Order: sequence, then C-alpha cells, then structure tokens
Amino acid sequence: MTDRPSSSQGATEPSEEQKRAEEEKARTARYTKLSFDDGNIILQAETASFCVHRGILSLHSEVFRDMLMVGNAASEETRGGITVLRLSDPDADVYELLRAMYLPEHIYRPIPMAMGLCLTLLKMSTKYVVDFVRQEVINRLLMRYPRTLPEYMNRARTMMRAGIPKEEINEGSVHILALEAALRLDVPEILPTLFLECCQMDLDDILNGVNIIMPNMPNNVVLQFIPSTLKAVLRGRQELLDLRRRWICKMIPKLSNSWPGAHCRDGRDALPRLLLSQSTVAAFDIFSSGLGDVSEGFCQTCEDGIKADQAAINEQVWRRLPKCFGLKWELSAVAAPE
Repeated sequence: MTDRPSSSQGATEPSEEQKRAEEEKARTARYTKLSFDDGNIILQAETASFCVHRGILSLHSEVFRDMLMVGNAASEETRGGITVLRLSDPDADVYELLRAMYLPEHIYRPIPMAMGLCLTLLKMSTKYVVDFVRQEVINRLLMRYPRTLPEYMNRARTMMRAGIPKEEINEGSVHILALEAALRLDVPEILPTLFLECCQMDLDDILNGVNIIMPNMPNNVVLQFIPSTLKAVLRGRQELLDLRRRWICKMIPKLSNSWPGAHCRDGRDALPRLLLSQSTVAAFDIFSSGLGDVSEGFCQTCEDGIKADQAAINEQVWRRLPKCFGLKWELSAVAAPE
C-alpha cells in the first residue's frame, strides 16, 4: 500500500506570470481606494487612473490649480462625462502623492518612512508644488542628515529610536540616491552631512558604484555618482583627510609636552600610532579622538586635554564641511542658504 501524497507535496509554486498577475491585482485594489464615485476629475498616470476632486488638488497644489484652470473644453478628453488630465508620472508615484494629499496623517505618523518613499514624495511634491508634503519629507531627511554637530553625533541613536533599520543608516546606495535627489530637487539643508556620509563610504564603492537589488528587476543594478558629484565627494574626502592629519600632527607633540604624566606614557605612545594608521576616511570616525581604541588609557588630566582639543577641531571641521564639498553657504545651528 503506497502513501497518498499530502496536499503540501502536491502543491506547486506559482509561476512568474501568476505572481505578476497577483501583484497587479493588489496594486489595482490599492489604487481604487483613491478613486471616488463623486470625483470630478480623472488623473491618468502611465496605466492607472484616479477619479479625484478638483478642490483637493487646487487646495494643495498650485500646479494642479493652474492645470485645471487652463483646460480647453473643445479639446478636452473625457471619460463618462468627466475630464481626463493626463500625467507623465508612474502610477505608484501619483498614488503616493494623492495619498499624502488626501490622508496627510499618513506622512505625519511617528513611524519611519522608507527612503524610497521619501524620495518619491520629494520628487512629486517638488514637481507639483505641494509644500506641506515637501517640508515633511525634508524634516524626515534631516533626521538622517542633520544640520548641527550635536545632532550628527547622536544621529545613529536618533534614527534607531525612530525605528529606521540599523543596516540602512550607513547604506551606501541610500546615500547615493539621497544625494543625487537633494542636488536635483534643491534641498541644501541636508547636503553637507549627506556629502560627509558619502565620502566615508568604501573607496571602491565611491569610484565604481554600489550593487543593489531593485524591485521587479531580475539583475543587480549598480548605483553610481554622476561625474560632477563624484568629483565633489572625492575633493571633500581629501580635504577631510588633510584636516585630520593636521590635527594629528598638532596632537603628537602635545602628548609628549603638554600632558607629561609619566603613568600615561604607554597611552601617549599608542594613540599617535593608532591615529597615523587611520589613512582613509572609511577607517575612522572623522569626529573621534581615538581614545576609546587605546586600551592603556590616560589619566584624567591627559584625557580631558585630548577631548578638549578634539572638540575644538570637531567644530572647525563641522563649519568647514560645506566648503569641503564646494557648497556656498556656511553650516551652523541656524544655517540657511544664501
């Protein structure tokens, strides 16, 4: 007597075509949530359409308001008696912008917003001048790329407390996408810190790009800096290295002369070797004194002296960040574009 195959043994994996059909069905169901029976304008994206309200569009977007005012009744496309306004944007991008306009609590919720969604909303809110969406997205980006040194020093802790995945905090592909978007869409508030994060990537990733897997694409995609951005990243990287080396050169004689505690001799010998061995930005934290990596330790007097010198150089480096990357405004607690 043979065993009958169980239902799990007889089950087959859905084909790629079936998976795509299910995904399309789910997308369609999601999009219909932003099509209303009492809508009076149809937004036609690449393939999906959204029957929405002229008043909502005009209230939140001056671009939509102008587009709706310019309509030509003789040449207007209609569907079921409702005017169709054709957009060149992908379905998902139009959906996310409409969701933010109709359900603003969605973007204000105290939960992390994925970088992909941040950049989609930044692009769409800039294109259609939806100011409240753009400002909220910039606030989200400032959590990742803050404008003050204390906020930057606590950045990782702040992001993790906000629920942003740890692996995304220093993910090179995230920084590349964010930097190109900030430059293209005019978000100077985050540029100095964002350039800093990019220049601390592995040098091979900076030069050759970062491999990532994109949704609905079978092969790896390589994200690379455009030439002008790559030049700025490399120039800033070298300037930061030079600043670091100059600080080390000033620190070494002080370790021997200014803080002469005999019991700290081992630490004073070890710290310069450690600092000099850190020859690339990727190998160290630009704002670290290296004290935590010297096991021998120092007396309180020596430690306080090193920390004070490091704090002073940190402030100098922080204020110099924009200049390092060819930006035209100075970074401070109240920095603003000129």
